[in-house]
Amino acid sequence: MEATWRQVLSNLCFVGQAMTRWYQLAASNAQYAVGNHFWLYNTRKKRGLAPKLQSYWEGLYTILQRLSAVTYKLGDGTSRRPRIVHVDHLWAAVEEGHFMWGQQGPPLSPDSEVGSDSEVGG
Repeated sequence: MEATWRQVLSNLCFVGQAMTRWYQLAASNAQYAVGNHFWLYNTRKKRGLAPKLQSYWEGLYTILQRLSAVTYKLGDGTSRRPRIVHVDHLWAAVEEGHFMWGQQGPPLSPDSEVGSDSEVGG
């Protein structure tokens, strides 16, 4: 019975380490500075509206404080209570109308967009 208990404990420790390793590989490694602006992904649905017509992105929020490597305190400039969120729920706002995930390059210019009106023929 003691040998079985030790084997189960050993297996649980091994599985826990494997789960931690997989989480760390998939977790976002983005580091953001205080004062940056972000959109927040919020999955809470509003009653009375069709889910496909709802946007899950709220914002713009400003980072008030970095609490840990993966959590930030956000404020929206009102007197509401600041929100504490995981870094995976943030989407960086680069400039008005342009947004990017994580640490990617600058947004495309409007001239380089695909499908301009001059290309459409009839």
